[in-house]
Amino acid sequence: MDGLEEVLTPDSFSTLNTKLLEDLNLKTGEIIAGNEKSGKIVNNFEGYIVTSLDSKKASEAQIGDSVTIRLSNSEEIQAKVAYMIEEEDTKLLVFKINEGLELLANYRKITFDIIWWSYKGLKVPNTALISELAKEGSMEEGNDIYFVIRNRAGYTDKIPVKILKQNSSYSIITNYETTELKEKWGYTVEEAKKLNRVVLHDEIMVHPKM
Repeated sequence: MDGLEEVLTPDSFSTLNTKLLEDLNLKTGEIIAGNEKSGKIVNNFEGYIVTSLDSKKASEAQIGDSVTIRLSNSEEIQAKVAYMIEEEDTKLLVFKINEGLELLANYRKITFDIIWWSYKGLKVPNTALISELAKEGSMEEGNDIYFVIRNRAGYTDKIPVKILKQNSSYSIITNYETTELKEKWGYTVEEAKKLNRVVLHDEIMVHPKM
């Protein structure tokens, strides 16, 4: 009980703004004091975290987007954008959470990181990628399929790879499954099975010439 029970509620999202939150003068990590004479019932199935951001990712956020929130103790919890308020230079985002509430119920203000996306794969420079048009008659006909050139003991292999995420300099890639190569890119099962796979510590050529 800290006197903000009627101020910071899910019913007050539309009245929130960065100045209002700053004027509360809350201290990060301060535990809300107990009270023997009064108390409140906390919904331990859902809660909300509000933050003001000026990043490009925040400006592109949409209601319903899923993110991962990393708490100061390194624990990660899943969240969704539940409400947004556009401000002059920032965007106020309200994240809805359904887990980890027992870690947060004693605090009004915390520090945390927002992980906007996460993919598991191999990181390669974009200069290591080459592309070809998909085979005629395949599901992806007219689109590019990407390859890397692996050099192993002086022998080179052209290996098709799936791009999971890409920026201007690097890509996160993974190998295709045999069924994907067959159904999407027009390879026969025999052709797909003969293709090698790229793995960690492989030597990948940049600016390859094939």
